[in-house]
Amino acid sequence: MLSEGFQGSWLLLALDWLIRLVALCWIPVRTSPGAARSWLLLVGFVPLLGLPLYLLLGHPWLSARRVRRQAQVSRRIRRQQALQHALRWRPEEGTAAAEIAALVERQGDFMPTHGNAVQLLDDYDGALRRLLDDIDGASQRVHLLYYLMFDDAVGEAVVAALERASARGVRCRLLLDAVGAKRGLRCYRRRLQAAGVEVQAMLPGGLRWRRSGRMDLRNHRKMAMIDGCIGHVGSQNLADARFIAGFPNRELVARVHGPVVAHLEAVFASDWYVETGQALEVLDTPPAVADVATQLLPSGPAYPFANARDAVNALIHLARRELVLVTPYFVPDEATLAALRIAALSGVDVQLILSASNNQRLTWWAQQAYYISCMPSTCAWMARSRWSARSTWISARSRSTPRSACWSTTPGCCSACARSRPTISPMPTR
Repeated sequence: MLSEGFQGSWLLLALDWLIRLVALCWIPVRTSPGAARSWLLLVGFVPLLGLPLYLLLGHPWLSARRVRRQAQVSRRIRRQQALQHALRWRPEEGTAAAEIAALVERQGDFMPTHGNAVQLLDDYDGALRRLLDDIDGASQRVHLLYYLMFDDAVGEAVVAALERASARGVRCRLLLDAVGAKRGLRCYRRRLQAAGVEVQAMLPGGLRWRRSGRMDLRNHRKMAMIDGCIGHVGSQNLADARFIAGFPNRELVARVHGPVVAHLEAVFASDWYVETGQALEVLDTPPAVADVATQLLPSGPAYPFANARDAVNALIHLARRELVLVTPYFVPDEATLAALRIAALSGVDVQLILSASNNQRLTWWAQQAYYISCMPSTCAWMARSRWSARSTWISARSRSTPRSACWSTTPGCCSACARSRPTISPMPTR
C-alpha cells in the first residue's frame, strides 16, 4: 500500500511538471503577451486547474472550417472590389483619413466608398419604427443579422413585419446568435419558417460546439439590409430598451444609403456562408446618393488580426485636437491604455464618456482600476443618467482633416471620413 501511494505521488508530481513545461512552450505562442503572463502564473501555481481553464477560456479558437471559409470570403470580396474603381473614395495623401482608410482595408477587406448618406438615430423606439417601416416597404429581400432577439413586444413586432413581407413575396432571411437570441429562436423559429422566412442560428453549442468554436465567442453584429439599398447598423438589439431590469439602454443606429449597403450585405452573406456553406446571390451595388465617405470594418476571431482594437488604437494615435470615446464597458488592454495616455499628454483633448450604471458587475469593478491610470492625464466624464449607454463609438479630430470618426458598431468599425457630416437626429427629451 505504501509503495502504491509512493508511486501515485510520483506520477502526480510528474504530471504536474509536465503540464507546466507544456504550458510554457504552448501558451506564449497562442496568446497575447499580457494574457500569457497571467495564464502561465495560474498554470504554474495550480497546474491541474489552470490547464483546463486555459483550454476552455484562454484562446479564442474557431473551427478550422470557419476560418477557411472566412478566408475564402475575404479573397472574393477583394477580387470584386478591384473592379469597382469608380466607387472608391480617395482621401488626400498624407492625411489621417488616408492612413486609417488604408489600415481598415488591409484588415477588413472593404475599401472606402463615396456617395453614401448616413443618418444617426439615437432614439430607441424611433430607430425601431424606422426599421419596421423599411421592412414593410421592402419589395425584394430583407436580411437581418442580430446578436439578441427576445420574445417580447419588440420581437413580436419584428416577426410580424417579416411575416407580412414574406406574404408579399419578399425573400426574408434571419441570422441570429444561438446564445444571445436563444429566447427569440425558441419562440419564433418555427413560426417564421412556416411563413417562409429562412432562419439560421449562428455558433451553436451542445454536441456541435467543435464545428463552431469556443462557447463564449458570440456573434455580436446588429444589422439589417432592405432590398440592398437601405441599411441599419449599430448597437441596438431586437429587444425592448428595458430588457435588462434596472438598466434601460440608450443605443446608436446608423441608417445608411448608397454603396456601403453592398458592403453590409457582403458581411451578412459572409456570416451566412460561414455558418451554412451556402453562397447567397449578390445584388447590384446601389448608386451614389449623397457625399459622405464611409468604410466598413468587420472584426472577429476568424480574421488574422484584432481588427477593431487595432483600428481604435490607430485613431487614438492619429488624434491631434480632440478625442471622444463613448463606451458602456471600459476595460482596455495595455496598448489602448497607453495610446490614451500618450494622446492626453501630447495635448489632445481626451474625453471618456461612460455609463453611470452597468449591468456587468465584474466589469464595473474591473474598470474602476483604470480610472486611476486615466485620471491624471485625461478628462473622464461619467454620464450620470438612469439610462445605460450601450453604444460604443470614437471620434478623433486631427489637424489635417475636418473630422475622422469611427463608430464601433457590432460588425466592427464604420469609419466615416466625411467632407460633410452625417445627419444626426435630435436628442429626445427623457
